[in-house]
Amino acid sequence: LRQGRIWDSKPPEATSSLEHIVGLNAALQGPDHVRADEVAESLENRFLAQKLWPELKLVVTVTGGNFEPSSARLRQLLGEKIPVFSPFYAATEGLVGVNIRPVDSAAPGPERRPPCYLLDAGSMVLELLPLDWMESETVPKDAALLPWEAELGQCYELLITSRGGLYRYRLGDIVKVVDRVGQMPLVQLEGRVGKFLPTLQGQNIREFFIRASVIHH
Repeated sequence: LRQGRIWDSKPPEATSSLEHIVGLNAALQGPDHVRADEVAESLENRFLAQKLWPELKLVVTVTGGNFEPSSARLRQLLGEKIPVFSPFYAATEGLVGVNIRPVDSAAPGPERRPPCYLLDAGSMVLELLPLDWMESETVPKDAALLPWEAELGQCYELLITSRGGLYRYRLGDIVKVVDRVGQMPLVQLEGRVGKFLPTLQGQNIREFFIRASVIHH
């Protein structure tokens, strides 16, 4: 801001075009010492997003699961008046679900609930594998459940079959069935498969159990 440039040193490799760099610098319309002082003061003291961006109304990002600790920190920086909305449950492999209850997950304080996603049957074929099979490399073909066979309150590992050629691919996500819309379940993202924290007694506790205990208590 002080120099009127988007980067004060070598730009990241993703911005390889000099034309892009020139365009971004031009959009800044030159140095802005007043704004630079405002940002520096905010960073040195208690940062509040509304002070820097008074017109900010909503932040759209990914929350829930392993993202929840970062989401909690983000909400501290934003303040309670600015909602955080996670509209989609998506992966590199495709769209998994859609948040159809945005008010619940964007509510202030104790009224806030983790985002719930309606599994999208039109994007991929989705199956839910009971956690009993989570550590098994070889799983019986009939072990996975179709979405409408899943039980409320239970956690599952997600399997997908995609148009791109993935067949019963283990996505690595753990989801919890919290409700239904018609036959399709609403799920919360709980964490990832294979993440453990060791105890002093030599046991391994699943990371998402510990994270949920810390967040909810």
